[in-house]
Amino acid sequence: MQVAPKPEKTIPVVTPEIREKAKKKLQQARSNLVLSQPFYSWLIMSIDSEADEKTRKTWVDGLKLGYNPGYIASLSIDEIQGLMAEDVLTCALSHQTRRNGRDKKNWNKASDEVVRNLIKESGMTLPCESEYNPSWAGKSIEEVYTLLPVPPPGKGPGSGPGGGGQKPGSGDGDDEDGEGDGQVPPDNGNGSSEVRDAPGPQSERAEQQAEWEVRIQQAAAIAKGQGKLPAGIERLLPELLKPRVNWKAELHRFIRAIAKADYTWRLPNLRYIAQGLY
Repeated sequence: MQVAPKPEKTIPVVTPEIREKAKKKLQQARSNLVLSQPFYSWLIMSIDSEADEKTRKTWVDGLKLGYNPGYIASLSIDEIQGLMAEDVLTCALSHQTRRNGRDKKNWNKASDEVVRNLIKESGMTLPCESEYNPSWAGKSIEEVYTLLPVPPPGKGPGSGPGGGGQKPGSGDGDDEDGEGDGQVPPDNGNGSSEVRDAPGPQSERAEQQAEWEVRIQQAAAIAKGQGKLPAGIERLLPELLKPRVNWKAELHRFIRAIAKADYTWRLPNLRYIAQGLY
């Protein structure tokens, strides 16, 4: 059954006081996570945070976590902890590198469903407006994506080819954000957090994905050593860390190893025929 969201809290206009309040709340939330959720706190230390008044709530791209100070200031410390865990787990699961041209809005929705179920199973509090379907718990983001209604052709943000390459902190050309004049940007329908494609070429995105796989192993080891590894994450680890083998590359290597390649169409050198080289 779908967990319906509660009405959103009013996001205050960003002022210097609001910026300072948001910064202190983020610091407090990070400190609390170190004691209560070592798995998520270790992952959070791997990503930089930056205030971004042009976003409505938060966004991640694998390198940075952007947040609207007004939105953070409107949340409780417990809600911020859940939100930060949601954002960083999105990166750890490499949702920012796996879209491959899929519709951006539905990809964000699928990411929300996957990650929020894991966060709730960890016993954490999500922002009141967070919506998720418990019946989709345990599914991958690709599985959830196929269960969502197909958007009309040419509709929805990020539809059509894509997959990354924008600068960190930039959108996909579909933002309806404000111009930094202190006004709260309109809701873009991406839930609490926006998953932005990892920046850079494919090689850099693959490298980023590999780095997050190492981090999630380290975080799991630390949390398990303290007896605080969430059950949902523990069930997910074998699948996450399963070696990914490119069968085409392996087949090519195997065939090259056994195939004869010691022949040529060139005429033999008569001077070496007596030596038995041909």
